[in-house]
Amino acid sequence: MRVISKILFAAILLVTGCSHTPALTDMSVQVGADANELRIPISVQFATDCQYYIEYWKNGDAKVERTSTYSSQACRGEAMLMFLSESTSYQFRVCALVDGEIVTSETGSFTTGSLPIDVPRYSVTESDGSIEIPGLILQMAAGSPGFVTFCNTDGEVLWYERFEGAVRQARYDQKAGTLLVNIGFR
Repeated sequence: MRVISKILFAAILLVTGCSHTPALTDMSVQVGADANELRIPISVQFATDCQYYIEYWKNGDAKVERTSTYSSQACRGEAMLMFLSESTSYQFRVCALVDGEIVTSETGSFTTGSLPIDVPRYSVTESDGSIEIPGLILQMAAGSPGFVTFCNTDGEVLWYERFEGAVRQARYDQKAGTLLVNIGFR
């Protein structure tokens, strides 16, 4: 497990007039912790049970803010930030739901690493570059190792997974939020 960056905070979430605000006693970021440069786990620990989520954005681009899924943990948990750009600096904050109000931590930061050299790269061409097309493109590489990637419409890989066997089929179920991958040879 390679830890490029580890940030520890001893921060307290405070809201004026709210005496039941849980204290955020520890927060850590481990870039490259699961050997995937585009998945960043953020571990948090609160003094009391609460629901929380993480807001994150590229440095200098807070208007394009993303949110992790809600986590309902007993005092401690981990949120996985995904669909990140390689070699990019991000800022984030922990948001906790307390007595029907959202309270936030101080802002932290991390920088993603470069994609491994064997992750496929893509080039997406379009007829009119002035139109921004939203969404992601699911692609697979059938070599060995095999890869499944999601890239944006500029061809930038935002998510990848390496498989030991060759990828034969990959399908994303948007309703269930699951990816079905068949690997191997006949």
